[in-house]
Amino acid sequence: MAIGIRRGIFVGSLIIVCLAIVAVLRHERTFYQRAYDSLMRGTTKADVLKRFGKPGRIGDCSFVTPTWDNEGQDEIALTCVQTFEYFSRISVGLWIIGFDKDGRVVSKAYLSSP
Repeated sequence: MAIGIRRGIFVGSLIIVCLAIVAVLRHERTFYQRAYDSLMRGTTKADVLKRFGKPGRIGDCSFVTPTWDNEGQDEIALTCVQTFEYFSRISVGLWIIGFDKDGRVVSKAYLSSP
């Protein structure tokens, strides 16, 4: 009887651990996309850091074409002077957020590889 109880506890614990891992992976996989989807023009650099965390790379806009949701350039997006780049640890993707000289969001783009 004691072996059956131990086995039940082991199997139950294993199921709980597996469900927790799946939940964490799902959260990690969608974290940047959820923050990106809610990002609005004019958001401050401090707010971006609160939502996204520390960027994987900080660059300037000379390496990317400033756009808003990959919809092409416009006058506001072209004021981009600095970018924050975020990389997912578990999926292919790059989220780029561009800021103007005042530290306000003026562009955002998502790049993925097939």
